[in-house]
Amino acid sequence: MDDDEARQVRRRLDEVVGTRFDPEARAGFFGRIRRSALRAIVAAMLALGAAFLVVYTIESHRLPSAEKVNAARSGKAVEVFIAPAPAKSK
Repeated sequence: MDDDEARQVRRRLDEVVGTRFDPEARAGFFGRIRRSALRAIVAAMLALGAAFLVVYTIESHRLPSAEKVNAARSGKAVEVFIAPAPAKSK
């Protein structure tokens, strides 16, 4: 391939691919990190949000409501009636 054909192939590649074409092999480790930084930040934020939602859900279901806390503090006596079990028929 002579210089004229090489220039023509390079020009055609620039038209199709563009001059900013950066293959994966040339990017290297830091190039991949730079490209995926935004994705990693968004993933970390979503993971933190999911963890917060799980902790909030568990805590909101575990803690007693304000009514129950006030009723327990009032010290009102509660009557409990235990009904005897019905007799077994033979």
